[in-house]
Amino acid sequence: MKPVAISYKPRSMDGSARQSIIGSPTEQAAHPYRPHSAVLGQQSGSVISTGDPETILVRTLEIENRTLREQIASLLEREQLAKVESSSLREQLAETEKRSTSLTDELSSVISKELGDLKMRLQTAQADRDSVTSQFNSLNEKLTYTEGELTAARSGLDVLKTYSLSVLDDFVVAIRELCRDILPAYTPTSISSGGLIALTRQLEMPVPNVPQNIQACIHGIHEKVYELNVCLGDIRIVTDAFRDTANMVKDRLLKERDTARLHDNEHRNETERLREQLSTLAHRHRSNYQRA
Repeated sequence: MKPVAISYKPRSMDGSARQSIIGSPTEQAAHPYRPHSAVLGQQSGSVISTGDPETILVRTLEIENRTLREQIASLLEREQLAKVESSSLREQLAETEKRSTSLTDELSSVISKELGDLKMRLQTAQADRDSVTSQFNSLNEKLTYTEGELTAARSGLDVLKTYSLSVLDDFVVAIRELCRDILPAYTPTSISSGGLIALTRQLEMPVPNVPQNIQACIHGIHEKVYELNVCLGDIRIVTDAFRDTANMVKDRLLKERDTARLHDNEHRNETERLREQLSTLAHRHRSNYQRA
């Protein structure tokens, strides 16, 4: 509580005013008491009758004393209030300290528990990280191995494509040469056979999402197989034509053979007849010779 300064000016015996201050040493008087001049006969709003100076001084001191007692009573009352408020503040401070201690303990317990949980989570996270790292390393090794296998498979696919196309080209050339040997007038465009089997020129991929390199390999091989199929159809037509020609030649030769056999029989019969005639003539000649 803020102290209140009290000031008053008692009068000396010679009638001059002297000021005294009761209050805080660090604060000047806030409510000074200034009685009226004795010459005018007024003090704190009261009219003092004229008389001898001692009577006036006594009355003035009584008034000032009464005022001082009132102010002291007020100060005592304020001091009691200040003590009550100070006691209340001390109780509140003690309660606050108690609550602060309790909250500090609770906070320490919570922080300790949270730190324990965080440590456990950190250990779990580290274990998970180690597991993930191990899985990643394993997958990386598998990926490296798979990449090696994939590279080898691509190389093998390229070799297969080159070999297959080369062999199919050789088959196509050989069959066309064979067709030319059978039928010298044969050319690849002179016969429209349609192939030995039913095979479309464009291949429809039955499986979706096939890699481009594999599709190119399959389409290249299919194109050569289609060309080989056409050549096989051509050789079938050429062979059929050759067979028909051979049958015609055979029939003609058989007819010529039959005709030759017929002529041979006729020649044999004629020869036998002539031989018989010659034998008869010889027998007659011998008979005539013997008679002679």
